Amino acid sequence: MVEAQIPLTIGFSNRLIFANFISGKNEQVIDNLKLLIREKSGGFIYLWGKSGSGKSHLLHASCVEATQQNKKSAYLPLDEIDFLEPEIFLSMENQDVVCIDNLNFIEKNTDWEIGLFNLFNQLQQENKLLIVSSTVNPLGSEFELQDLKSRLASGIIYHMQDLADDEKLMVLKSRAQERGLELSQEVLDYLSNRVARDLISLISWLDKLDEASLISKRKITVPLLRDLLNN
Repeated sequence: MVEAQIPLTIGFSNRLIFANFISGKNEQVIDNLKLLIREKSGGFIYLWGKSGSGKSHLLHASCVEATQQNKKSAYLPLDEIDFLEPEIFLSMENQDVVCIDNLNFIEKNTDWEIGLFNLFNQLQQENKLLIVSSTVNPLGSEFELQDLKSRLASGIIYHMQDLADDEKLMVLKSRAQERGLELSQEVLDYLSNRVARDLISLISWLDKLDEASLISKRKITVPLLRDLLNN
């Protein structure tokens, strides 16, 4: 069988690292991820929590850390499987660190469940590290392959804790700086008092502000934000 290749569109971001992750109450997760990545033995970590809790950031950061340790790594977001086939898992069997995001997107999909089950067994047999994320804990998942469900419950399981509101604004400011944007405290306060405070919503507003600033050729200020909110 010809080994499947990882599409060029799938990969991890070098900008999402442990150093710029706002951990809040999740500091222990980072410490354990770093420890397992640096060790020669393999393992399995399952991160779960609601969208915006930082799971994807940690998976990207784990791949970056592995690369810095001269290890081969791969990142696969399963929310993008519309243009992929389960054979993509075959291309990951020779990686040292494999990070698979959004497991919940392949629940009740037999071919994908079998592919993940086979990859899990292969990586564990070869003492490789597998890190996965989902919006639900493994025992609460809807995987129909019971052997897979039991495997997913067998590792180190972390429930990602929500960030405080001020920590979410720190994340937003950091993301803005990565784009070359400057968000003043006045803008941050104005935004947080007028939109939903979950991280997904805040980042979506950053996208809107970025676009509005570019189109209008105005700096991101409270008047610009006010105009955007009113429209």
